[in-house]
Amino acid sequence: MRRRYGHYKNVSGGFGVFPKVEVGGRVAWNRTQTNCFRVGCDIRDLSANIKLQAPLIPEEWFSLAAGVQDLGGEANFFDATYIVAGRSLGPVDLSAGYGDPDIEGRYLDGAFGAIQYSPVEWAGVIAEHDAQDARAGLRLNSPKGLLPFGAQVKSKVLLWNEGDSESDRRFFSVGISIPFGNEASKDDT
Repeated sequence: MRRRYGHYKNVSGGFGVFPKVEVGGRVAWNRTQTNCFRVGCDIRDLSANIKLQAPLIPEEWFSLAAGVQDLGGEANFFDATYIVAGRSLGPVDLSAGYGDPDIEGRYLDGAFGAIQYSPVEWAGVIAEHDAQDARAGLRLNSPKGLLPFGAQVKSKVLLWNEGDSESDRRFFSVGISIPFGNEASKDDT
């Protein structure tokens, strides 16, 4: 039996601590104003993530990375391991990979992939399949150099989601990217 996606509030962040190493974390919850000691909270999850990019592969060929989501902890609601390859072809970014979650029938449970077309640097159209469902959306970033310290405001809007046919929800994310060291060699959107 296939499990349904839950609709949770999320706050997440990631840091490129060394070249080819990214660590991050997420806090996910269902109900904000609930005393979990008296009433069940459904999901409250604090998770750590790590992604390692393979060295020695020329950037003009492709990139290859492996990662773990929801590493460690007592409750692993989002646990998954994955490997993904990516390639940029001008304004088109392609990625394909394979994932293995602890809970079957969810995202990253098998082959997944995405394509992004960016006719301009600050905007793009995204289509993806997460091994279970297909989605399409838009990506909008503030232009590079507009904000001080090399910062960029980044956003994504989900326009269509095959796996959410019961509700007419549209999801969005807003974040800020601030380089703390050397500038990245390619745009990580």
